[in-house]
Amino acid sequence: MPRIDLDLSTLTRQRQSLQTLLAEQRRLDQDLASRQAALDAALRAGEPPNVTGVMREDLAQAGLARQGLAEKRRGLVADIDGIANALLLQRDPALMVETLDGGQPIALLPMRLETRYFPPAHPDGLCVRIYPDDLNTIEHTNALTDDELQRGMDHWNARFRGDEADAERVARDLALVFGRGRAAWVIRSTTPDNLDELGQDGAAPRFPDVQTISAKAKATRAVLLPDRWCAIGYAAGRREVFRVWGKRIADELPLSPDWLNAGEPEPLLGGERAWLVDFDIAVDKGMALVISQQAVNVFAQQRNARSFELARETLERLVVVGLEWTKDPQTSAAELADLLAAQRDSRGLGFVPLGTPTNNTEAAPAGYSPAQERAAPATTAENALAPKEQDALQLLASALGLPPDSLPADNIANAHLAEQRTALHMMNALWRGTFGHYLMELWNTPGEEEDRILKTPTLYALRRYAVQYLRPAGPLPLLRVNKQPYGLLPVVGRRFENPAERLSDTAIETAIGGVLGVLRPMWE
Repeated sequence: MPRIDLDLSTLTRQRQSLQTLLAEQRRLDQDLASRQAALDAALRAGEPPNVTGVMREDLAQAGLARQGLAEKRRGLVADIDGIANALLLQRDPALMVETLDGGQPIALLPMRLETRYFPPAHPDGLCVRIYPDDLNTIEHTNALTDDELQRGMDHWNARFRGDEADAERVARDLALVFGRGRAAWVIRSTTPDNLDELGQDGAAPRFPDVQTISAKAKATRAVLLPDRWCAIGYAAGRREVFRVWGKRIADELPLSPDWLNAGEPEPLLGGERAWLVDFDIAVDKGMALVISQQAVNVFAQQRNARSFELARETLERLVVVGLEWTKDPQTSAAELADLLAAQRDSRGLGFVPLGTPTNNTEAAPAGYSPAQERAAPATTAENALAPKEQDALQLLASALGLPPDSLPADNIANAHLAEQRTALHMMNALWRGTFGHYLMELWNTPGEEEDRILKTPTLYALRRYAVQYLRPAGPLPLLRVNKQPYGLLPVVGRRFENPAERLSDTAIETAIGGVLGVLRPMWE
């Protein structure tokens, strides 16, 4: 089937307009917070009513301007949703997988599912809730608050006057208040333009001109969600009994209250955040699905199969999967790199060495402690002593198709781990005395080369294939976001064909595919 080519230019322009609008909202947020702080200070100082009255009026006008911008933003988000829905053009959403670029990896990120049969509000169906995982949740805001800006400047002022102890104290205090990742980002964002003058007599830092935001404007949000979810149910014998698609999901879902809302007061989890606690609103936002008996019956009719009874029969497996087809592969790869960078600059990002315990036991504690994220970030001198190799990070970037140099190793724990490279060398060194010996001596009868089942060129090709691809502990390092470890498992389709440069490799892969075709039903 040929690839479906979508015109995403209109969506791209609308999304760029939305980013411009969000930047304007951040400026209004800062203005609103500054006016509120000035009014509070005037009230504490006992300023006369005529002064505070004017300040209240200015604050109200700023609040109205922000409300108008929020309404405009919601309208633009609705426009983006409408354009994305129009891309389907009455197609079965399952066909949209044909829009994906085969040259770019597909990253399937985990989610949390909750299910309930026949609740009072939906007495004839199975209800499914989907919640974003920690990996999809961003707490980082790519802008400094006034407090962060001042602390960052204090750190560099201490560095320029040669007071390393005071600079370390500021960095340690930053980590205690904001976390190690955010502290490192604050120091990096306030790096003086004349860093080359550090250590010279009489030199003073020249700080870049940065725009600040109100601390109340910092928000937690879920990103990199699919266009929509699909729930697939399987009964005994791996028989598919339903396939139900949800509604369109917005590009970002807010997870924290709007502390600067100047309009009608709303509950902490109201408005755009109500989907977190209200199932019907979650259905409308695409983060919940209802599988009704009627939908199951329709699916059976389309397949000309026996219908599945939700109330009486056993559902053995429920799979919920979604894909994003409204963004080109370059945009998606850049956004994934931005997501990982945001995790690095907030709750922490790193790689887990092999053998690290992931939970506490009587014999030993877990390999991660929250205290690590409260430690002062590495200094310039410590960064200079860090290993130059970045094996783990380079493997991750290659596996996920991230743009080159889009995710620097600064403040990524264990980015240098070389365990996969070590496994490569061990496989090469041990091949002759282990698997190579087994294939040569036990699969072949004694005699001449032409009488062997596995001939010498085949054995060399197998060795080369094993050295390149076989890793006993997995081909990719274990990723950690905050305290949560994530295993990275590359998967390809059964009919995957790799246009290898060497014919011997193609033959080996074809033969291995044939063996796996025999073994797979036994494993399943």
